Amino acid sequence: MSWNLGEDDWNGGSDEDSDEGDNYSESKFRNLKSHTIYAVDASSNMFKKLARTVHAPADRPGHAREEQTEDSSPFYMVMEGLRSGLSESIILSPNDLTGIILYNVRKNSNSMSFDHIYVTMNLSTPGASDLASVEALRDLALRDEGPKFQQHFGSADNMVDISNVLFVARDIFDSCTTAKQGRKKVIFYTCNDDPQSGMLF
Repeated sequence: MSWNLGEDDWNGGSDEDSDEGDNYSESKFRNLKSHTIYAVDASSNMFKKLARTVHAPADRPGHAREEQTEDSSPFYMVMEGLRSGLSESIILSPNDLTGIILYNVRKNSNSMSFDHIYVTMNLSTPGASDLASVEALRDLALRDEGPKFQQHFGSADNMVDISNVLFVARDIFDSCTTAKQGRKKVIFYTCNDDPQSGMLF
C-alpha cells in the first residue's frame, strides 16, 4: 500500500490512490537496472563429459529408437547458456549489467586478492567483446581444447570458501555506482551438491 500525505492520511488514502501508488511502485521496480553476477565453478568435475540417452522419433507407434550420445561438459553448457543470455540481453535489456566470476581455479584475479577466484568480466553492460570472451571460455571446454583451459586458469577442486566468492561479488556491486539503486543478484553454477564442502561462513 502507498501512503499519501493529505486529507486521507489517517486511512491510508483512497483505494484509487492506493492502486495508483502500487502501479507506480511496480513500474519503478521494473525500470530498475538489473545487476547480475554469474559465479561459475571451474573444478575438474565441470569439464567431465556427460552421457545421455536421446529418444529418436519412432518408426511406428510403440517402437521408439534410443540412441546413446555424449553430451558436452557442464562448463561448456553453462558458457553457452551465458553467451545466449548475453546476446538476448543486448537486444532486450540493453541497460542491464552483467559480471562473471570463475571460482575453483588455480589463478586468481579479484580486487580482494582471494585465492582461486578469477573475475573474467566486471559488472558492465555486455557488448560484442564480452560475447567474444564468453565464447572463448566456452570453447576452452571442448574436448580438444580442454588442456588449454588448464594452461590459462587451471582447476582447483574444492579450494574455495563460497563466502569469499560472495565477498568478491559484494565488492563488485559496491564499486558500481548504479548498483545502489538497482536490483542485485548472484547466480551460482556448479555440479557439486555440497559446494561449501563443510566450510563454515
